[in-house]
Amino acid sequence: MRIIVLYDNNARAGFESGWDFSRLADHSQRILFDTGDDGPKLINNFRKAHIDPKSVDKVVLSHDHRDHVDGLEGFRKFNSEADVIRPNAFSAPTEISP
Repeated sequence: MRIIVLYDNNARAGFESGWDFSRLADHSQRILFDTGDDGPKLINNFRKAHIDPKSVDKVVLSHDHRDHVDGLEGFRKFNSEADVIRPNAFSAPTEISP
């Protein structure tokens, strides 16, 4: 299994950063864990990592803080097929609903 840091406050050279979090687990499926707070930055970092956002199978949202979920809307513009998994107690907008 490979874990790729896509977005956080300590970005790799050439990647955009922000006070947020997103990781991609790459194994038998591609699972995006959280989406950070900025969809365009997240998508840019997908491109920098040479990964097609359409290749993501699932998105797991850990909790409903903006720095973990606000990038979802921007991600969904590139991949509307990935399953979104979130805690039941999530107080998020309808577009994040499972």
